[in-house]
Amino acid sequence: MYSLRIQLPLLVAVLVLFSCSNSDTDPDPESNFYALAVGNSWEYKWYGVSNEGNQSVISVEENISITGVEDIGGNVFYKFSRVISGNPNGIYASIPENGEHIEYYRDSLGFLINDQGLIKFANSTNEEFPIIYYDNFGHITDPDGGATLLGRLSNEEVVYELENESLNCLLMTTRIEYDNGIEALANNHIYYSNGIGLVSDDIVWVASENNAGYRRVLVNYNIP
Repeated sequence: MYSLRIQLPLLVAVLVLFSCSNSDTDPDPESNFYALAVGNSWEYKWYGVSNEGNQSVISVEENISITGVEDIGGNVFYKFSRVISGNPNGIYASIPENGEHIEYYRDSLGFLINDQGLIKFANSTNEEFPIIYYDNFGHITDPDGGATLLGRLSNEEVVYELENESLNCLLMTTRIEYDNGIEALANNHIYYSNGIGLVSDDIVWVASENNAGYRRVLVNYNIP
């Protein structure tokens, strides 16, 4: 029988403790993998995913735009405005409630990090790496806490089929492994496309064999 920690959702925005110095530089604008530029915007639909792996649309929609930049700790961060609709009072667990949610990100040597120094995606390594350590109750803890969230970038680009477009993407897969060697059943998948940004990501219930939970999928974008 699984403990409480394995029942918790593996959140879509994979966040990792990561130390970055002020000497880190933003990428060349000509190679802006994460599409970090003021004015860029994206529209997403959210789907429910059943225990059998079937996907069905739900009422939640999300609009994201980069509205400005701010100097935080000597580094330039891009201000992301996430506007959620169709989820009043958080009726869909683990998806943000209706309204605007502000987040700050920058590219640090291929790592997309937020203003707390936490990583959302990495495009610069194909080696599996530890992301977060959990204790028996699903809380973030030190490396001896009981479970580790591990991430690995796919060795090759994959094609993600949207309704009206096919995009070449990098795929990062994450999994949970317990200190006794047991691995959680479900994996989380996050897709980014070079110069376009986030294409799709999941919130999965790690005790499910088929990544049951929720999925966010790109439906439109504006990258001037």
